[in-house]
Amino acid sequence: MKKLLVIILFGLSLVSCATSQNNYEWTRLTGETVSYLGPEGTYTGQAAKLFFGDDVAYYAEKTVSDAVASMISGKYDFAVIPQENTVGGPVTAYIDELLSHDDISVVCETELVIDQALLMKKEAELVDITLVCSHEQGLIQGKKWLEENLPFAHTQIVSSTAEGARLASISDKSVAAVASAAAADVYDLKVYAPRIQESDANRTRFYALSTGEKRRERADRMLFSAKGNISDFPKLIKAFGALKPAAITARPLKTNLGEYIWLIELKDSGYDEFLKISNVDGFEFKYYGSFPLI
Repeated sequence: MKKLLVIILFGLSLVSCATSQNNYEWTRLTGETVSYLGPEGTYTGQAAKLFFGDDVAYYAEKTVSDAVASMISGKYDFAVIPQENTVGGPVTAYIDELLSHDDISVVCETELVIDQALLMKKEAELVDITLVCSHEQGLIQGKKWLEENLPFAHTQIVSSTAEGARLASISDKSVAAVASAAAADVYDLKVYAPRIQESDANRTRFYALSTGEKRRERADRMLFSAKGNISDFPKLIKAFGALKPAAITARPLKTNLGEYIWLIELKDSGYDEFLKISNVDGFEFKYYGSFPLI
């Protein structure tokens, strides 16, 4: 990434982002503190470093909800959360977290290649393993390998892949984790099997969130939500015109069958494009901002 140009403004720093994938010129506000899904060693922590570099203080939270709530309360300036994986699909709990707050804006997005490994204590062997801990997505991504190589081991879902590694490090040698090779270094474990994910195209999207002003300029991506009935969805899609969606996720409103809230990310667009789409009858819209894909 190109070096960031820092200008002090209103007690925050106005930083020029690295050139985005569509070469938009882009600036974003950044402060001194960033929360992320911890503990140390998560892919979310790696994504946070891509967004903000080494000039901010990072704080690992136990859950995505904690990371977002701490940002909203003013404890931290930004939060970084995962959104979607190519194998496990959208992380619905994290999408619901985003949809549940009105005062959140998205300021940057990035994608990381996810290489999951089986980690265990250095003295352990595969025959010792009776329990494998990881985030739900980690277990989904490594499901085939685990079924073939550890068919009798139980699995336990924890808050993050790195939390699985931490638990393996403080347990006896019967406990393993699905996590990154970097987490093995953090928690003094060995990588028994690298790259156990089902697909070599395993990638995850991450958002950097803020409570600051939502950007309006046209950018690589623009995010909004639309709440309505599935019967009206075709006219919403028609309103996109030539705009191309990057991602569409539907979540039930939990009111009546057929009523949803869609989280929609469009390419090469901004607030002007959102205003045109928001004229479609039958929907309630919310804008989350335009932002670079770095």
